[in-house]
Amino acid sequence: MRGTAQVEVVDLSTYRPAETYDYVVLVSALNSVSDASQLLTNLRAGMKASSRCIVFQRDFSPNAVRAFAELAQLECVGEMKRTLAPRSWLGAEALVLRAKGLPEAASAEKSLTICITVRNEFGNIEPIVRSIPKICSVQEVLFVEGHSHDGTREEILRVAALFPDKNVRVIGQPGKGQGDAIRVGFAAAKGDVIVLYEGDGTSDPGDIKYFYESVASGALEFVEGSRFVYPLRRDEMSFVKQMGNRFFAGWFGWFLGRRITDVLGGIKAISTEGYQKVLSSWGFLGIEDPFGDFELLYGAARHCLKSGEIPMRYGVRPYGESKTNVLRHGSILGLFLIKGFWVFRLNNDRAEP
Repeated sequence: MRGTAQVEVVDLSTYRPAETYDYVVLVSALNSVSDASQLLTNLRAGMKASSRCIVFQRDFSPNAVRAFAELAQLECVGEMKRTLAPRSWLGAEALVLRAKGLPEAASAEKSLTICITVRNEFGNIEPIVRSIPKICSVQEVLFVEGHSHDGTREEILRVAALFPDKNVRVIGQPGKGQGDAIRVGFAAAKGDVIVLYEGDGTSDPGDIKYFYESVASGALEFVEGSRFVYPLRRDEMSFVKQMGNRFFAGWFGWFLGRRITDVLGGIKAISTEGYQKVLSSWGFLGIEDPFGDFELLYGAARHCLKSGEIPMRYGVRPYGESKTNVLRHGSILGLFLIKGFWVFRLNNDRAEP
């Protein structure tokens, strides 16, 4: 936790929270009371949707802690292997919990920014904007244009004037690569929920609403799209690319401890609050991410955001050429896989709530 923090130590046998907290830390506390589930239930009253309860419990197995948490309407969103207690307790495991079903998560409609990264995508601009549905009362379409030489920026301005009801705006990308475009676009986003949509025209804009709803409702805090639920034709993605994507996704999912079927899908969603946490540790692996996908994926895991996948429809690119180079970007993918395996699995650096 960074910055100034106010810490309060309480007597758990009589404590009833009168306010909400960002973090609640329990160190060997569940066996110090007669009813562990009631203790967690009481503490849940002091949690908001973004709060985290860190339970370090030497005497109970992680599965037992999860069972107590389930009774208290809490769910596990991360594990921490790094010790929070004296050296004699090395090897104990801490679980990071969040409250389920809080009414504040859906108390007010969340605004939406659809952030679209583009470079040399002239022919895709109007079809994408035309197809974006009205999802909530306050939404914007934000293009991040990255040094195009085919008139993409001018086309965005033309289409913005053609569809004033779509609330389209465009900003220029000062650097290079999608990772840079994501940081620039997300910093300029005005919405409570940010949906990242790649401007290559291969993803169906109609699926954006499902990503928005999952984050706006509080059900998830970071969502990735999976291209491997709906059937894929060979002209949409070759068999070799399908197998490569599935292998890497399965490997990432194994050491991150959750099911992942796709890491390079063209639609992703995150809350603005969740992104600020991810941004605070952007680049912690020490490898430049040209895609941005891995910084979001690893950042969500590091900060214990509730993550999940949503099926998305995928098609043939209608205009332009793919920016992906199999050899160069494949080697970068391998580096992120190896470094992530070291940090999250071998080094047990699973969480930084």
